Amino acid sequence: MPVTKPTAPRRRFRKRNGDRDSGPVSAADVLVDVLRALGGGPERDRLLQLWHNWNMVLGPELAPFALPLGSRRDTLLVGAEDAMLAQELQLQSGEILERVNAFMESPYFRKVRVSLQLGQDALHPAGENGPDAHNFFQLEK
Repeated sequence: MPVTKPTAPRRRFRKRNGDRDSGPVSAADVLVDVLRALGGGPERDRLLQLWHNWNMVLGPELAPFALPLGSRRDTLLVGAEDAMLAQELQLQSGEILERVNAFMESPYFRKVRVSLQLGQDALHPAGENGPDAHNFFQLEK
């Protein structure tokens, strides 16, 4: 008697609208759903534009001192090179939040967290000719 391997039950995938007989779904629709699930989409694009335009958004009085480190949920992460700058940026966090949310065209961030940079990498646009699709940021110490 031949030995057979147990097989997992075959999965049935539902179409986009939940109807199994609706026909094929376009790859673009599926990709949009996947990117949205992974955190992509229009909000992600706008966030990338924020990092790319950081100096313009914060202006010459704040941009040289506030280093963009990223974001976590509704918190903007900003780095400072020393403790005095960190304290000053914390005092200016309302202004930073106002400028950044104005650029984002919505109240995207609710708070700013300023920390000492201490070896963390700041985000900088990767190149002078605009963003590269595969390497939008280069990390710079």
